[in-house]
Amino acid sequence: MQLHRASLLGILGLLVVGVVGSDADSPNPELPQCAVTCQSQTLNNNSTLCASTDTSCLCADNVFQTTLTECVTADCTGREALVAKRASSRQCHVPYHKGHPEVEAATLVPLILATLLFLIRMTAKAIGLGGGWGPDDYTIIVAEILAIILFALNASMIHHGFGSNIWDIVPMEDITALYKRFYGFVILYKAQISLAKISVCLFLLRIFQSRAFRYVTYIIIGLNAAIAFTWILTDSLRCMPPRLAWTGWAGEEPGKCIDFMTATFANAFVNIAVDTVMVLMPVYEILKLNLNARKKAGVGIMFAMGLVLTVVAILRVVVFWFNRWGSNPTVELQPIVHWSVIEVQIAVLCACLPTTRAMFVHLFPGVIGESAGTSYPQPTTPSGRGMFPNGRSTGGQKSAIAKTVSYSVDYGSKPQHGDEDSFVRLVEMEPASVGHDESSLTEERTLESLYINPILDVLKRQNPQSPFVKEPTNNGVFDTDTSQTLYFFIDCKTSGRETFKAVIAALQPLRDQGYLTTLKNNKTIKYGPITVIGTGNTPLEMVTSVADRDYFFDAQLDTLTDAENVGITNLTSPIASTSFGSSIGAVTLGDNDSALTDDQLDTLRSQISAAKSRGIGARYWETPYYPIRTRNAVWRTLLQEGVTLVNADDLDAVAGYF
Repeated sequence: MQLHRASLLGILGLLVVGVVGSDADSPNPELPQCAVTCQSQTLNNNSTLCASTDTSCLCADNVFQTTLTECVTADCTGREALVAKRASSRQCHVPYHKGHPEVEAATLVPLILATLLFLIRMTAKAIGLGGGWGPDDYTIIVAEILAIILFALNASMIHHGFGSNIWDIVPMEDITALYKRFYGFVILYKAQISLAKISVCLFLLRIFQSRAFRYVTYIIIGLNAAIAFTWILTDSLRCMPPRLAWTGWAGEEPGKCIDFMTATFANAFVNIAVDTVMVLMPVYEILKLNLNARKKAGVGIMFAMGLVLTVVAILRVVVFWFNRWGSNPTVELQPIVHWSVIEVQIAVLCACLPTTRAMFVHLFPGVIGESAGTSYPQPTTPSGRGMFPNGRSTGGQKSAIAKTVSYSVDYGSKPQHGDEDSFVRLVEMEPASVGHDESSLTEERTLESLYINPILDVLKRQNPQSPFVKEPTNNGVFDTDTSQTLYFFIDCKTSGRETFKAVIAALQPLRDQGYLTTLKNNKTIKYGPITVIGTGNTPLEMVTSVADRDYFFDAQLDTLTDAENVGITNLTSPIASTSFGSSIGAVTLGDNDSALTDDQLDTLRSQISAAKSRGIGARYWETPYYPIRTRNAVWRTLLQEGVTLVNADDLDAVAGYF
């Protein structure tokens, strides 16, 4: 039992069952008979120049103490040896050792911070920030639970005497109790630290799309899983039989244990190497991003916070090296457990930093993210046809000309030096960028700055707080018809699921003011000043799967009658849209000013009728723009046939037509 010889003051060696009397658990016990005999033999062998009655001299005589220890090792049981050490310590006035308290700032503060950031992360995910729920969230949930358990296990070990001299722990059954908890602590620590790192890797996979980066990340995930499995198995079976891990201190049962120190050092060095690689990976990718220096530094520093975890892991190794398991394990092991508790909390904290930043950007955009001032860059509209083929319109009344506010939402940043495989969707950090294509994306063109904030500004003026207004109002943006909703089409260009989740989160300011049209219990629509409709790559299932929501889906007008779309109603899609050119065809104006042929008119009427039968309004984009006579004829026909919305980019032309 090499492991437990080292753990019992250097005085355990025989596997002999002994009996220690009731005095064994006394703070001031008498020497056991075996120790008394050894003391007499050592004195009789002239191992000291001290008088047998000179306690102070005997306590200071190292030769005498060494010889006595060898005798006790040979003649006493483990329990008797501890009682002998406790008795001699009292006789020699050796002070009690006081380790760390059960709860202290050094471990409690990291726990509080980690838990706070964890709760912020969970809240952010619940409201749709940070790209929604994913495997990285589920793994960090388990890691946080384990971190709390490890904190509790450490406190429980200290309660049972961990940090005190092993010979001063009474009753002796507390030694068994704390070793049981230490056994569980070591195993759970290996699981928690690997899970936290796997969570970070899974998060990085959601952000960085570079093929090389993803290969390396998958390798790191595999390494972390292998490290966890290997050392959990090693620590679980480090003693045979396994119960010797908590009973072997007494030396009452034969068995064998591996060298705990060697296994712990090996695990620590492997983890430090993996930590270093994990810190460098995202920082290297961020350096390649097309961001300004300030933003690049901010994001890089956030990821580089993983260095704190690496530093703590190194400190843990240094502490362990200077407190290697020797003659007083309950004192010598406490520093490494102490730093391990801190390390697991920091692991959770670092894993939650990106989503915490996303939440603060969401709550305080003027401080951390984009400016939230009332001076907004105005979206430009083209003077010619075809610049926005996927035009998305605002709304009018039942039949109206609606100016096109054509744009798309790209939830991410620009490609890295033209490498399409490296296109980065910084779902946890960047606000939704607005532009028709990637080349138009800038840091200033965000969904909030171009649309959300200006709409809020208009609605604030439309709903003034005044002593002349007796009740709060909820007027829309149109002065001539304040009850008319504004249809807000949002075209998702990149990954629909992640992008639309970003859109849902970005709508929060409108949501907070009660300005959004809502669906309750998948049955009743309550119209508000703004009706948000996702189009482009917006996933249909993200809309239909939510019974209570404030966003809708832009159905495909020309395929409403297809079998897969029979379930779409106005509860899902208040508006259905299609390209006029693709579904109706080219228009050649005849002598009688008829815009459409009979076949085209039949197609138009069937599409509008199919939509109306489900309470859905029809919308056509990409209508002819030139010649003007043809454009006006198409507008007139669409209005006569009962479309809900007509796209138009040229407001002067609309004003002139009406």
